[in-house]
Amino acid sequence: MKIAHLVSTFPPHIGGMGAVCYEEVNRMTTGNEVSVFTLKYPGVKYNDNDFGFSVRRLRPMSKVGDGGIIFGLPNFLRGFDIVHLHYPFYGALGSLVKAKKLLGFKLVVTYHMDPQGSGFKGALQKIYDSMYSRKIFALADKIIAVDADYFNKSKFGRYIGKEKIIFLPNGVDTYEFSGQEGDWSALGRPELIGKKVILFVGNLLPVKNFEFLINLLPKLQDNIILMAVGGGYDEERLKKITAGTPYENRIVFIGSGVSRNDLPKYYSYADLVAVPSLSESFSLVVVEAMSCGAIVLASDVAGIRRRIVNGANGFLSPLNDALAWKDGIERILSLGKEEKKIIKGRARERALQYDWNNHIFSLSEVYRALI
Repeated sequence: MKIAHLVSTFPPHIGGMGAVCYEEVNRMTTGNEVSVFTLKYPGVKYNDNDFGFSVRRLRPMSKVGDGGIIFGLPNFLRGFDIVHLHYPFYGALGSLVKAKKLLGFKLVVTYHMDPQGSGFKGALQKIYDSMYSRKIFALADKIIAVDADYFNKSKFGRYIGKEKIIFLPNGVDTYEFSGQEGDWSALGRPELIGKKVILFVGNLLPVKNFEFLINLLPKLQDNIILMAVGGGYDEERLKKITAGTPYENRIVFIGSGVSRNDLPKYYSYADLVAVPSLSESFSLVVVEAMSCGAIVLASDVAGIRRRIVNGANGFLSPLNDALAWKDGIERILSLGKEEKKIIKGRARERALQYDWNNHIFSLSEVYRALI
């Protein structure tokens, strides 16, 4: 099969959609010709020859946040059997509608999440929704939903015919994301040894709600450190609001340059992985952390709660309830060694159910059925 994946962000940029796309493409190269079409960001050095597949980075006509408007997809997608869109990718929708009608390839859409935007970006999203989003879902041959609870409450889920929908959860590389021996000195952070580290992983976007953890930090003991792995256009604002505060030195911004080899170490060394998101369609961070045997405390929202059995393999806390989160953090950090061992083991067992091999087998069946 000749397959094209269309995604707004792709490694080395950190993001859930790009991570899923990478795994799907990388694991389907045997016996297939698979290519990625994504955006090219200015000022970034790419080493795309290191991939075992073709990556075509398209320069957007204009860029807003992580998105950008691109044209010419009918030219780029000619000859492909299947085009797999990772939604949302607003700037590609208009050109993709034209390409689908002109070329007749089979279109698969993974509905990763509802788009998040406000202000000018939110206004643009409304325009694209009215012009293209519903057209894409109408033209799609199959639509993949990664979590039933989330999809059934999503913006467009109610408008999509059930005959098109396939529920297929995202996966995790359970070999790569496994418990790592060592301490913070292995990551060049010996000053963190003896501290209690709360780890946040992900783009620093408003929906990820990292600011909630910042506001919670002064209420916690002084030996607790808050660490953020990941960048995002909200990073500089968050640094500014913490600058000069008494707890500034208790917040560590690692940035987006963490390698895939090092990320499991961060999960393993942290005392707690916090996922305070306002909304999640699946949360790769939750399953990656659980696969590493980390203890997770996450918002009790659709898209997460199916992964965690509260108190057994992780913990759920009401969304934005500062008192509940404070109590939850203190409870987890006070757990005994044996209690932690049991929860970590159960977390790993749960993550094994999401191994990428299961996902890729099901996705291959979707492709084959279409052609």
